[in-house]
Amino acid sequence: MNKLLPFSGTTILLLFLIQTAVLASGSINAEESLRGTQNDPVRTERFSVDGPVNLEVATQGGWITIERGRSDQVTIEMFAERTFSIFGREQSLENQRIVIQHRNNSVKAIADARGQAASTVSFRVTVPEETSSRVTTRDGDINISNLKGNQRIEASGGTVDIRNTEGTTQAKIFGGSMNVAHLNGALHLDIYGGKFTGNHVNGEARLRSYGGQAQLMNLDGGLLVRSYGGNIVSHINKLGEGVRVESMGGTIDLLLDEDDEFVISAETRNVDLYRGLHIGDISGMMNAFQVDRRQLTGLAHEKDRVHISETLRKGDIPVILNNSTGDISVYLVNNR
Repeated sequence: MNKLLPFSGTTILLLFLIQTAVLASGSINAEESLRGTQNDPVRTERFSVDGPVNLEVATQGGWITIERGRSDQVTIEMFAERTFSIFGREQSLENQRIVIQHRNNSVKAIADARGQAASTVSFRVTVPEETSSRVTTRDGDINISNLKGNQRIEASGGTVDIRNTEGTTQAKIFGGSMNVAHLNGALHLDIYGGKFTGNHVNGEARLRSYGGQAQLMNLDGGLLVRSYGGNIVSHINKLGEGVRVESMGGTIDLLLDEDDEFVISAETRNVDLYRGLHIGDISGMMNAFQVDRRQLTGLAHEKDRVHISETLRKGDIPVILNNSTGDISVYLVNNR
């Protein structure tokens, strides 16, 4: 029978130093590899298309970017921030079901986390200009730019940014924030506790706020607002087919061009009406998604009230205001 030889002090020290060096080397290599996955795609797919594209992208925890690229190709780049084992130094996409599919002009890129996922998956997609999308994420950012088509978005947390698009945009925001700029098309938005800012929207806007905050400036088109709490500010350059505002909590500030031809009517409580203001005056009073009326003191303006069932007629475009519990103020401004 062989006898086990005891380790000497020198041997133990040597083994300890070797183990420490191996672990340190493993940590450095793993960190470098992790940084690489954040900067470089772990998978790239290219699909040929001919004509308008229908795109679906979804992930949990990761970000999604969709932007204009070649007119005949969809390129999907998948990025993964993945966990690793310090001993095996193996990175893992466990508990993530990845689906990347192409059929005719329909393309899907979906990362479905199951259970306790060991990764965060993100997508960058370049598409033809004529692309409609359906995008879903949780706790991640969404960026869409320079597209012509209808966009449907659902986001929980994170930031949604949409710029330079043409077509109808529908969005549901659960917390987080959404920014829209230079949209040529209708905007349909539901806000559940989040924040929305929009600028230069050419089309009808429908906003429903359940405790969220919204600021929509330079709107050319009709406006429908229903607020169940939360503050809403909207500046309309051109009224379009009309305005209907219902407030059941929160504050709504509506800025109208004094030269527009409209008829204002209040269906329930009185509405404060301010005249003789310049748009520059009001822009400097925006505070926490509402106009700080205390700053109106000293400005040359007239304050009036539109009473229940009373109308202020300057034309035929209807502006209907209903504030059963919230506050509504209307500002007639000079946009020039």
